[in-house]
Amino acid sequence: MFEKTSLTAMRFLTAINTEHPEYTEKLSRELWMRAWSRDEGIFDKNDLMTAAKMAGIDDVISESAFVKVTDDGIKRTLRAVTTEALNHGAFGVPTIVIYINNKPEIVFGSGRFPILATLLEQEWKGPQTNMSFFKPDENSNV
Repeated sequence: MFEKTSLTAMRFLTAINTEHPEYTEKLSRELWMRAWSRDEGIFDKNDLMTAAKMAGIDDVISESAFVKVTDDGIKRTLRAVTTEALNHGAFGVPTIVIYINNKPEIVFGSGRFPILATLLEQEWKGPQTNMSFFKPDENSNV
């Protein structure tokens, strides 16, 4: 039985965030899409390099970040962020912590995005249906 873990991906993202935070959001989205929308891996170097390329990160930055996945500083940083998330009550994905008037508010689940938008006083424009594999036909009630 093979065991796959996202630990290397989390360390890779932490390394990118530490040195090049301008790529954190794009890489996070690409890793999410690979794992949850396209059933692609996020487990080995090739997966991570492909995700980085899709996120617009050049090879030099990606290679440098990948070397750091075994770095003790990156490990400590990820551990600290994970501990902070657990202290807020995170237990799955997506758990989102936002601060309103310096008070943390926890939102869990993609079905709660309308609540998140309300808390942030933003308009909720709904899901990106163009990303869905489901395409209703003209006879559909959907």
